[in-house]
Amino acid sequence: MSTPDTPARTMPFTYGTQAMLIEHRFSHGQAAVGKRIPVAFRYDPADPFAVTMLLDYAFIGRGEQSEWRFARRTLADGRTDVVGATVGSDVAIAPHPCHQFVEFALIDRAANRAYRVSVDMTDVEAALYAFDQIVALDAEPHIAPSLDAIGAELRALLDDEAGQDGGR
Repeated sequence: MSTPDTPARTMPFTYGTQAMLIEHRFSHGQAAVGKRIPVAFRYDPADPFAVTMLLDYAFIGRGEQSEWRFARRTLADGRTDVVGATVGSDVAIAPHPCHQFVEFALIDRAANRAYRVSVDMTDVEAALYAFDQIVALDAEPHIAPSLDAIGAELRALLDDEAGQDGGR
């Protein structure tokens, strides 16, 4: 298990662990089942809303890796509810019925593959806790500009531009 060096980090932070690759479907219907693989959750304070999940498939092919990027809130919510299970989504996250694991359904469209990965709930919570020490998840609404503020700024810019054109 990893921990951040300081609470006020500005560099990306990676939490590495092991996960169970429950299923790895190839485009031809082949499947690899029940393999332990290295997994890492990477968090970059420069992009405080996102988490990148890196999977290492060294047992499949030399140096084969995949990564998925999704909202940190999605990872947090996936501990208790099914999230991302919509048409066209590449990532769905849900708690396992026993609540000891978090299940990830991942689609790699470029490679025409799908994966089901199970990560210990304690590792997901530890990663989220470490990220929270860098930028608090509850701070996200205060970091992101509100849509109302963006709309007001855009209206002001358009009004200003229309005024400069003299109504042309």
